[in-house]
Amino acid sequence: MEDCKNDVLEIAKKIDDRFCEIETMLGYEEVITDQNLTKKLCKEQKSLQNVHNLYDDYKTMLELGDQDECKKIIAQISKELVKVKNERNNFVVEISAKKCDDNSYLQFLENSYQNFCKKMGFDVDASSGFDAKKYFENEVGVHRFVENGKQQELFVFVYDTQNMPNLNLAEKDVRVDVFRSNGAGGQNVNKVSTAIRVTHLKTNIVATCQDERSQFQNRERAFEILKNKLANFYGTQNQKNIDAQKKEQLNHQKNFVARTYNFDKNVVKDSRVDLCLPLEQFKSGEIEQLFYILILKKEK
Repeated sequence: MEDCKNDVLEIAKKIDDRFCEIETMLGYEEVITDQNLTKKLCKEQKSLQNVHNLYDDYKTMLELGDQDECKKIIAQISKELVKVKNERNNFVVEISAKKCDDNSYLQFLENSYQNFCKKMGFDVDASSGFDAKKYFENEVGVHRFVENGKQQELFVFVYDTQNMPNLNLAEKDVRVDVFRSNGAGGQNVNKVSTAIRVTHLKTNIVATCQDERSQFQNRERAFEILKNKLANFYGTQNQKNIDAQKKEQLNHQKNFVARTYNFDKNVVKDSRVDLCLPLEQFKSGEIEQLFYILILKKEK
């Protein structure tokens, strides 16, 4: 645990250094005159503020020789580090049967993750997955369950998923062309330009409507068609992205046993760190210490 403490302080010092560096940069003339850069730097500095404050507190307590208070502050810094390193990101934790015919193991792992999220105050949503991706990145791989001498395996994927863009299209998002209808629909329809073609400028996706009697009706219908086409386009792109991530994880981790859950011995053993937990503790979501260690080990 001494190594973990040193890792925490090493990362905290780098963050503190960066905070002070930004403070200096914000005084530069070229930064002051660049509103976009100023905004970006202020946003970054704000995300580092809590670690900066805690690291200052730690140095003060260290000078005073208050070791108990130092330990408390290090624990607080550990939690803040994960927040700093993680920007809010939509992602999914998917538990898939690898060599497993008992659904109770999948339920055990899912409940454990959900209990952990509730304990940490993270949102769990059926469509966007878990928040705070940094905690779950190290879950990718094989999860082996041992009970009555029999082994079964699940595979955990952790992948990003994109939000559907806002489909409330503004005039700046599209080009609208008006032309005469070619089809049947009455003398007025064919003589007056009532047909509408709408082109989405970013994707070059086109929707056309000439079925209605008025330009206004065709416009409304064309925009509706375009929104449906865009929803399908972005949905397909997102699925391709997900499939690529899952394929890469499976190729690299398909034989990597991240963790073993031994029901015969009532213990959970992670293959990457020297730490064992009772099954009930893991199931209850009391696993933040394990996740902290894995995060810091990966960052080191």
